[in-house]
Amino acid sequence: MDLSPFETFLLRTSSAVVCRIFQQSDIMTLVALSRASRTLHAIHLWFAEKAWDPSWRYRQYFVHVQAFRRMLRQCDALISGSFVLQFFDRRRYVNSDLDIFLRSAGANDMCNWLKKEGYKAVDGVVGYNQASRSQHVVRAVASRGPEHGSLLGVYTFQRLVATAGGHVELMRVQVIVVDTSPIEHILFEFHSTAVMNFLSADEAISVFPLATFRDRTSFISHLPSSADKHYAWKRKYRKRGFNLVGESTSDRVSHLPLGFRTVGDKYCWSIKLRGSVLPDGGRGYYNNPSVRLPFDVLSADMGAVSEGCSIKIAEPYLWRCVACNPF
Repeated sequence: MDLSPFETFLLRTSSAVVCRIFQQSDIMTLVALSRASRTLHAIHLWFAEKAWDPSWRYRQYFVHVQAFRRMLRQCDALISGSFVLQFFDRRRYVNSDLDIFLRSAGANDMCNWLKKEGYKAVDGVVGYNQASRSQHVVRAVASRGPEHGSLLGVYTFQRLVATAGGHVELMRVQVIVVDTSPIEHILFEFHSTAVMNFLSADEAISVFPLATFRDRTSFISHLPSSADKHYAWKRKYRKRGFNLVGESTSDRVSHLPLGFRTVGDKYCWSIKLRGSVLPDGGRGYYNNPSVRLPFDVLSADMGAVSEGCSIKIAEPYLWRCVACNPF
């Protein structure tokens, strides 16, 4: 089959021009191109390998990128928040932090590694120093009710980094310690679906990719107790171009895959990262627990959705049973 003029152009032009064209295309256009022909599919795979490789983003923060990936494996940590949203969306938000979520056993190792990379702990309540670095351990063993959530401690680090353009940027990394698996914290305690994405040592997964990257919509599933916090994150994500769906009985929720799901299922966007972190795979403090967590996506008509939310992300079957068989 003869090549189309567009295919001929892409094959004859420079790789920089091809990258520029594909970078300016939205995700649905890229999907359509990849399905149009074998040639365009091959070009798309070449571009995707470059565009969705987190290494160049890590290099903005760290000198030793492979060592950082090994730390993620060793500490059974996940990266989430705005950093991963930018990764999937091929964008960059100015003054955005890199958030690392992990359990207690890996917290000290990760914080000490960041200090070796040149980061300094931010002074204050969230500073990481001799007096405060065990706060997550104290909270982990203390008597805590469900109203406290799973957050045990947040340690903030920063350093000045010179960019290729000659500018100096203040890079911030937050180590967020939780008393449950990081993937459970992301699903059950994040405010809305647009931020339910993560990077591990070996893969990247977006749990609600169509709503987030095609529809630019984020369904609110959990609200923090402080009204001020509501206003802050809602303003931030509206500024980033997302429509926030809260208390609503509109048909918008029907666009989401509801009911029983599993992280990494057919509704997710999953990317296997290139290169092995360790020759034998390696094992972390918690024996590298699977992120393939089952969960339920419940709509308002199930009677389990909190005020101000449009959906509830919950453990599978639990809330469904409560809603169908109230006590």
